[in-house]
Amino acid sequence: MNRTVNCRLGDLLLSLSQAIDMMNSCLVGHHRRVAYMAYHLADALKLPPEEKQNILLAGLIHDIGALSLRERLDMMQFESDFARMHCEAGYYLLHLFQPLRGVAEIIRYHHHWWKEVPAHRRVPGAKGDGFRGGQILHLADRIDALINRQENIISQEIEIARHISAEVGDRFMPAAVAAFNTIRQYEYFWLYMSPYYIQRKIREYLEESPVTEIGLEELLAFSEIFVNLIDFKSRFTATHTSGVSATAVALARLLGFEEDRLMLIRIAGNLHDIGKLTVPTEILEKPAPLDYKEFSMIRSHTFYTFNILETLNLPWDIHKWASFHHERFKGTGYPFHVKEDDISLEAKIITLADVFTAIAEDRPYRSGMSREEADAVLESMVAEKRLDARLVEILRENYLYIDSARRTAQHEATRRYATFQDHLHAAFPKEQAAADLFF
Repeated sequence: MNRTVNCRLGDLLLSLSQAIDMMNSCLVGHHRRVAYMAYHLADALKLPPEEKQNILLAGLIHDIGALSLRERLDMMQFESDFARMHCEAGYYLLHLFQPLRGVAEIIRYHHHWWKEVPAHRRVPGAKGDGFRGGQILHLADRIDALINRQENIISQEIEIARHISAEVGDRFMPAAVAAFNTIRQYEYFWLYMSPYYIQRKIREYLEESPVTEIGLEELLAFSEIFVNLIDFKSRFTATHTSGVSATAVALARLLGFEEDRLMLIRIAGNLHDIGKLTVPTEILEKPAPLDYKEFSMIRSHTFYTFNILETLNLPWDIHKWASFHHERFKGTGYPFHVKEDDISLEAKIITLADVFTAIAEDRPYRSGMSREEADAVLESMVAEKRLDARLVEILRENYLYIDSARRTAQHEATRRYATFQDHLHAAFPKEQAAADLFF
């Protein structure tokens, strides 16, 4: 098997950016607009190509840390009381992935005011630790917040500049504001922010970086960022993705999959619920049965998983393995209504892993099922042609091994989340306590 994937890191982050924007209707296009403006500011400041690219990438996912906060807090609150906390959360989620370390540093500082930047980093040309990139991102973020999308964008240029200039040297980096005051006079700068054009411009800027070979190990490490994003979204499913991934790998190992193929199964398990980023937390956490409208939103999540992952051209149809976990053999599943012959063995493994983890794991409102209860549910789903009979038999014969793998992975996910929680609590004790954001 070819153990590398030819892609740009930016293409991965652009897909992640789209997933983040789906979280909230108020955010649609926000990350791409901020990335676009930050890139232009960096270009006007004549920053080195690598730094420009990092600023562009940081713009695409700058609010990634906000996904770990309760969605019901509006984004203007993040702008004030909780801004620094979601910056730190974003940094924490990304910094362990080596290719994104520079991006993580920029995100960490994108809500620091200029007057708070250490004096030795205010010297023209100074760089490092993400401060300069953070200042550029901070300005672009604020410009986007000032744009009224119901009005002609060009007509707002003078008023936006007035607001920005009022805080130059205090909130905003003077050199970045000077760059903005130059490029704001060009109509194209504003007009390319239209949703019809901005995607093309972002891709054009991303193409300035070379296509690189990413190994399966790096792809797996990147997918683990998604595990935290997805699971931290809701306390009801806070370790679910880790359980699904571990269960799928245990099943595949029993089937004799080679190590590279096992790694791809783990990646698919890590990514299978990325579409749930589009589902409101209130629906994910509803302890009562969902109504038709709510369930309709749930039924959309695998469609978004499919489309987010399809653009990445991942090996071995991982996008299908990950997104077909609610398809059923008779074509009664969702969202594509594919039938058994069109569902791969890998997708069937992810499906069983998802079902088993859901019924076996403990959740805040109920305990996981016993072995006997789980067996009964799985058998009924086999009878209804919803699960593969051979895979269920393998699970039943190796129940203790597979359940142990699930439990171990979910305990590790709980520990990982607690470490993340402790990190933020130490950095922002008042903000975290006031918001009651974490369980």
